[in-house]
Amino acid sequence: MKLFAVLATLSLVAASANEAFVSPLGGNILRAQRTASQPQRTPLVEECQTVLMGALPGTDADEARSACEEGAKMAPLVSAMALGLMSAIAPQAAFAAGDPELGEIIFSGNCAACHAGGNNVVQAEKTLKKEALETYGVNTVDKVIYQVTNGKNAMPAFGGRLSEEDIQDVAAYVIDQATGDKW
Repeated sequence: MKLFAVLATLSLVAASANEAFVSPLGGNILRAQRTASQPQRTPLVEECQTVLMGALPGTDADEARSACEEGAKMAPLVSAMALGLMSAIAPQAAFAAGDPELGEIIFSGNCAACHAGGNNVVQAEKTLKKEALETYGVNTVDKVIYQVTNGKNAMPAFGGRLSEEDIQDVAAYVIDQATGDKW
């Protein structure tokens, strides 16, 4: 039962005061609000108790509340551990801002004149291929965003022409192409 309580509490802790979410245990839309002054009497614990009692019929209310209070104490630690693990094992592209598919469209209309196929018609050695991006220190989404926004040498700045979102999409596309050896 404590495992269910921790899972229910994690679901509830993840919600902010005004956000609705779907509980993985109950499937209902729940709202939670944490109150620092009375952690044992928060709607968080009450919602957890309701979910727990619904998921495990015949559960005593006091036992469910106790399990949820324990789960509430453990939830921040478990959440932090899960987030740390995800960030350690997930590829950079999973956290990158931007949509590579939209970036391809924007790239085709704004960048392909000089960078078709990941090449560079102005300075042949400065391609968008992985090795060149690494050599010139432009091998992350953030660095590509900076370069596209501000320009450098013969490359014009696109910060005034494209939205921030468009630039993020282009950067995601360039890094996706380069790291996947798709150029």
